[in-house]
Amino acid sequence: MIADEFSQTTAKKPHMTEHRFANDSPAQKTTTEFEEVATTLLDGLKLLVNQFHELGEYFSHFVTAKTDSIKLSLRGTVLRLVLAALGFVVLSGFLVIAGWFVLS
Repeated sequence: MIADEFSQTTAKKPHMTEHRFANDSPAQKTTTEFEEVATTLLDGLKLLVNQFHELGEYFSHFVTAKTDSIKLSLRGTVLRLVLAALGFVVLSGFLVIAGWFVLS
């Protein structure tokens, strides 16, 4: 008895896919599919453009970091050269004064 009621209730209900496409014509299906593909392509292009903008920003940060690194290493090199020159001046001053004391 329960099986008979189950089969009667399922026989009355149409399947979702059959009901949905029952009233659609082939032209409507093609147009809908075309719109879905076009929407998907537009979304993909928008995503691609956004990713290229992000890539440009990342490249800008990369270039900025590299130029800062070069500036820092150049600054360290110049500082070492200045300290070496100052040390040379101080050492040569000591030598001149020591020679002056020895000769006098």
